[in-house]
Amino acid sequence: MMYSHVPAIAIELVGFTLKSPNQREHHFTRARRVRAERAAVAHAFEAFSPPTLPVVVTLTRIASRALDGHDNLCAAFKAIADETARWLGVDDADRRMAWCYRQEPSAGRRMRVPHYVGRTRLRDREVPYCAVRIEIAPREVQP
Repeated sequence: MMYSHVPAIAIELVGFTLKSPNQREHHFTRARRVRAERAAVAHAFEAFSPPTLPVVVTLTRIASRALDGHDNLCAAFKAIADETARWLGVDDADRRMAWCYRQEPSAGRRMRVPHYVGRTRLRDREVPYCAVRIEIAPREVQP
């Protein structure tokens, strides 16, 4: 099986931290976070039309610290992978899709985010850069 290195679609969603499944959070807080992640991915895909299958989907986490690559990284991408598969019109276990998970260090990059107390904006805070990159490329199938 060959993979094309030129993505047909490439999106970078800035500000995503992707929590590890080992971090504990209240189930309502988690549901709200997952809903927001899925909504952001769906909104980003509105500008594109789904490519024809088979495809390879590469999900890259860009952050200051790495997650455990063999299970936490895949689990942290669950909501994003589900929404990507939904947009493509298939289940995330469909054999016509190949999933690749990667991590990149943010390499000291920083970003400014607004700091609120209630509805009052106080000032901007500088925080480590974090993002998620989604790349969808055609997959060549060998006969």
